[in-house]
Amino acid sequence: MAEEFGNPHDMGNVVRRFEGKGVVGPMIGFIIGLGLTVLGIWALVQTNDDEYGYLRMALLFGGVVLLVSVIELGYALGNHLVVLFEDGFIYSNTRKLVAAHWSDIQAVWQLHRRGRGATIRYTVKIRGIEKPLVLTVDHFKDVDDLGKIIQNQVTQVLLPKYIAALREGKRVKFGNFAIDNQGISSGNKLVPWEKIQHVNIRNGAVMIKQEGQWIAWPQVMVADIPNLFVFLTLVDRIVKVS
Repeated sequence: MAEEFGNPHDMGNVVRRFEGKGVVGPMIGFIIGLGLTVLGIWALVQTNDDEYGYLRMALLFGGVVLLVSVIELGYALGNHLVVLFEDGFIYSNTRKLVAAHWSDIQAVWQLHRRGRGATIRYTVKIRGIEKPLVLTVDHFKDVDDLGKIIQNQVTQVLLPKYIAALREGKRVKFGNFAIDNQGISSGNKLVPWEKIQHVNIRNGAVMIKQEGQWIAWPQVMVADIPNLFVFLTLVDRIVKVS
């Protein structure tokens, strides 16, 4: 194992297991893709007549299916596993083991990309480990559920610390965003609390409701905001009492 951290024996009871994608689907795709590719190659060497044009198309289609299946099979054979405990989690694959308490997590980033290149990815920065842990939909079918649970647990740990910092008059940062007693700022732009009615996320962007209108915050995307759940919860609490 490349990395080991934490002690799983003092994390409490097991709450939930997230197992990596199985190999059955990728194997079926691999067999189909390989068969179509072999059929297409056979057609190419047999004749140049248009009679076998559809078989040449099978070569192209089979090659694509084969490539995708090989990639998916590689992810599946990685034996990815996450076990959630009351006080932390363990992640393991064929190359490494990571164990961390919720209090060891410094930041979580999330990426939800739709359309071309669609993906779901959660990046977890853990104290004491150099490289962040990356959890993607390629590894886990239910990665979105897994990511939200981790974010909720991290919020319970970090939110009181941010609230205490604001009460002391300090500024807390979430990537390009900063929150203090005056409002939310990014760069030279500041939106005072008295003008903020609500903050939400739409199409990967941060939206602020001011005077009944939703306004997108330019050049700040959700994927760049660490601890998004903490940010949204903190803003919501402040707005309610402003």
